[in-house]
Amino acid sequence: MDDDETMVPRDSGLLQDSHGTLMFVGDVAPMSHLQSVRHFLTALAGSDGFPSGLSCDSLLEQTNPVTGNDTSFSWPIASSTVDAAVHAFSDATHGVLDIGGPNQLGQQIKHWMSDHPVAHNVGSAANYLILAIGLQHSDEQLANTYYCKARDITMARLTFDTNPLTVQSLLLIAIYMLRGCQPNGSYIYFGLACRVSYSIGMHRTEVNARYGKDVQAQRERLYKSLKVTDLLISIGLGRPPALYDLDCTVPYKMPFHDSTGDMSALDDICQVLIIMENIIIEVYGGQRKVSLQLTRQFSQRLKGWADERMPRLNAMVKGPREAHRSWTVIGACHALATYYFSVMLLARPFLMYEAYQMLRRKENSTSGNAAARGRRTLAEGCVDAACCLVELVLGLTRDNRLPQKLPVLTYVSHHTKRKT
Repeated sequence: MDDDETMVPRDSGLLQDSHGTLMFVGDVAPMSHLQSVRHFLTALAGSDGFPSGLSCDSLLEQTNPVTGNDTSFSWPIASSTVDAAVHAFSDATHGVLDIGGPNQLGQQIKHWMSDHPVAHNVGSAANYLILAIGLQHSDEQLANTYYCKARDITMARLTFDTNPLTVQSLLLIAIYMLRGCQPNGSYIYFGLACRVSYSIGMHRTEVNARYGKDVQAQRERLYKSLKVTDLLISIGLGRPPALYDLDCTVPYKMPFHDSTGDMSALDDICQVLIIMENIIIEVYGGQRKVSLQLTRQFSQRLKGWADERMPRLNAMVKGPREAHRSWTVIGACHALATYYFSVMLLARPFLMYEAYQMLRRKENSTSGNAAARGRRTLAEGCVDAACCLVELVLGLTRDNRLPQKLPVLTYVSHHTKRKT
């Protein structure tokens, strides 16, 4: 191996789910990185320093499956409850999904409740799921009831009522399960959402354009939401994504700017995830080794993203509470957390290399060597990014500005704990 190259650890393996079934978790998943950390600590302290039960991890997963036996919920629910649920939905999904703002969704659900409260179509399923996600923290029983009703409607009409609302409903089912700590189920339902989107041509601009500019914009925003969620789920589990660019003409890679921050939240996280996807392909695939030259190229791309977007995002998360709406702050937090995670993922092989070098007590006789200095700088950058992420999340948590059940922050924070 050249002095300019560093090996990338192989961390993938099989982990038990809540039922004891072995499930594959790939190299980039936070749970997989735990294996490398354990090997390092075992080499440092010896195998006697850890209980034998720690030799096999389990997926963090809800043990009790959600059931939909309760059909006695009251209807319609109060207007104030709808407003609170839609507000909580926006908090939970801003920057990850773009299916409408709080005012639009609130009016949509109230109109639906007054006109068709018991309609069994995918439009109703989507509205039930918005309410379910919004109520997931405050009223879990009612949220589960709405979720199960929506899931049953969606699956019953899957093969003969195929349209963008079907895609949206399946996407929201995946988000609900992800927030409910059911990553495997979320991964499977999300795969269905992607297949349905392909079947109606949402990945092709010329198909979307046939429905007029407004509908085209809605379809392409939904496809962009699919792309962001796809990368978040696949990276969290270390598995291949469900969407590919071979036949895609939707311009989701083109940066979108909006001075208010409302419409650009999805683009903020999308653009950094595109870089992260390339990091995974180039660094964690192929020959399993990474050069300093390749790392510098990705570092420049991440620096470009940070120079352009980080001042605005930091102003949102560090500004006074009344300066920005809660969901825009959380969307900014999602984007910043994803950026820090990308830096950590890029520099992780160098951190592990430096850690083992220190463990072996090899005094670096080539301390002036450019490659050695470059690896050390990247290792330090990995730790710095982890510290910045911890400070970001802790600051917003202390100010009571982060709701519970945010899977993006759960994934990256879990990864960060292994570094700090």
